[in-house]
Amino acid sequence: MISDKINEIINEQINKEFFSGYLYLSMSAYLKELGLFGFSSWLKKQAKEEVEHGLKLFDYLIERNSFVTLKQKLLNLSLMELSQYLIKYLNMKNVSQNLS
Repeated sequence: MISDKINEIINEQINKEFFSGYLYLSMSAYLKELGLFGFSSWLKKQAKEEVEHGLKLFDYLIERNSFVTLKQKLLNLSLMELSQYLIKYLNMKNVSQNLS
């Protein structure tokens, strides 16, 4: 069993990973509606990756007899907010690629 504090931190990260996956999937749907199929496909792949990260942490806690707390987060963003998240994400990916 891991400490309560570590459990709490990992649970927060699990929820962030799942939320990111949900956000990217929402962006994927929006871009598909615009006919931007390549971008849509790429974001869908990113969504799957985020969910996989969350599931790894999920399994980590379960394997250590710790508890998982999933929080329901509803995505209620305007198209402007969605676009801002997309631009922020693309900028972060660009920076990390340039550092490699």
